[in-house]
Amino acid sequence: MATVDLLKPKTLKSNLSALERKGLTWVQNEVKKGLLQFVKADKGGALCIIDRSVMRQWEADKLNNSEVFECLGETDPTEDMYTQLLDLWREGEESGFVSRNTSYTVVGICESGRPSTLSIFKPGTPYYYGLLKIHKCQKENLVPGYKIPLRLVNDLSESPTVRSDKYINWKYLKPLQDQFCSDLVKDSTEALRWLESHKDLAGRSVNGFAWDFSSLYDNLTPQLVMEALLVAIHELRPDWSAEFIKWIMDLVNLNLTSSVGKFGNLWYRNKVGVVTGGSLSVSLANIAVFYALRCVMEDSISAHLLGFKRFLDDIMGLWTGSKDEFIVWADSVNNLLGKWGLSIKDNKDEDWQFSPPSDYCVFLDIRFRFDILEGLLTDVNIKSTDARVYLHFSSFHPRNTFKSIVYSQCLRYRRIINDDIKLHRRLQELKDCFVRSGYPVTLVDGVIKDVVSRQRNLTYKPKDKSPPNRILWIQTFGPATQAITDAVKEANNILTTSPAWEGDSKVIGVVNRRPRNLGDLVQKRKKYRLRLCVDTTA
Repeated sequence: MATVDLLKPKTLKSNLSALERKGLTWVQNEVKKGLLQFVKADKGGALCIIDRSVMRQWEADKLNNSEVFECLGETDPTEDMYTQLLDLWREGEESGFVSRNTSYTVVGICESGRPSTLSIFKPGTPYYYGLLKIHKCQKENLVPGYKIPLRLVNDLSESPTVRSDKYINWKYLKPLQDQFCSDLVKDSTEALRWLESHKDLAGRSVNGFAWDFSSLYDNLTPQLVMEALLVAIHELRPDWSAEFIKWIMDLVNLNLTSSVGKFGNLWYRNKVGVVTGGSLSVSLANIAVFYALRCVMEDSISAHLLGFKRFLDDIMGLWTGSKDEFIVWADSVNNLLGKWGLSIKDNKDEDWQFSPPSDYCVFLDIRFRFDILEGLLTDVNIKSTDARVYLHFSSFHPRNTFKSIVYSQCLRYRRIINDDIKLHRRLQELKDCFVRSGYPVTLVDGVIKDVVSRQRNLTYKPKDKSPPNRILWIQTFGPATQAITDAVKEANNILTTSPAWEGDSKVIGVVNRRPRNLGDLVQKRKKYRLRLCVDTTA
């Protein structure tokens, strides 16, 4: 231990100039005054700078929609919800659905039946915040004064039911979703594998189509969610007792009804749909959508449909009939979905996303088509609103960070594009984007050369199931020194010979704690909603 105490981390100097530090101080003061706000983009992770009052007004406009949100006033409703949750868990423990240890670990019910006073079990304050949909805007529209579309999210990370929801989802609902929803793909790689399974369609006229549910979470009714969940349970969990099913359903219903949030001094509740941001939201939405689609497809069967796959609210499919036949069938499906309150096309005059063999169809970040002669052709999809700007090479990061960014993008292109000529062309375009972001040409060329030499691979790398390090040496704000590396290696050699850690390859692992970046310094999302916004009723 004496040796460990003498080891000091490398001291990292600030990479900001005096003028940059002065600018940062000014920005932080403006944020403290409530004049400026930094908001994360809905997709891509970009930080947007916006006038605080403007952002607040946009969020208030969303919450003031009486058809979607109900204002509950200033009284905190979460205490009653927490009481209901504890009652349900006491019932579950008494009925043998959960053990004494699980009941305490998840929701903090002590042996006396009273809730634990530990802070980790006490609910906090859920709140609403907006994310700017800059990916929906054309580049020329991103100018001062333009109203950017906003998605309102309810942060339920401290809601009364969050610990229970995470347990229920991990233990029961997520496995049920994976087994019930046979139309799901978990990512673009799985979508590519499904497309590759149809390579034998060369020589046939195969069309692609893409659907996108309109405002899925807002249009999912609790009735549909509960009905779909009950059907999935009865079909796939015959061993569950009626009492246990009721207990699960009661917990899910409590989740749906307790999705409240605070905005300034007022509390709100969603009147329609399933709230975005809940621990159960994705599993419940997937089960409900699959159930609705299955019911609809049973009433609208077509021999021209080769199959379809879905990623939450995005659908791709293959069709062998004509476009006119597809339009008739798709309209029928959309009309039947309307009975469930769902829609894949709100505007009847809008064209369906139908792609003949000569045109690419878009799904996630994939463009695909089935050429009559060449068969399946895939390409990477780049949206017109994508600025294609990457972490600038002048930013303060280790060199391996920049190299890993180039590798991840190039490997993504290698995985998606199945034509080598097109791959080379796309990689050169990508190279230009990286060079514009300050990356050395030699670094990018070296990565591209390595990636091109590799075989296209759509298999999943098995996850390492070895136990994690038992002891973590947290290196604060900087890379580990060679002295620390040597000390950890020596300590591991000693500890792994001990009976307590016999069989472990490594006991101590070094973890580098990331220092705060500029985003951490200026983005105060929760503070904006709960401390600076006392003028909510203005």
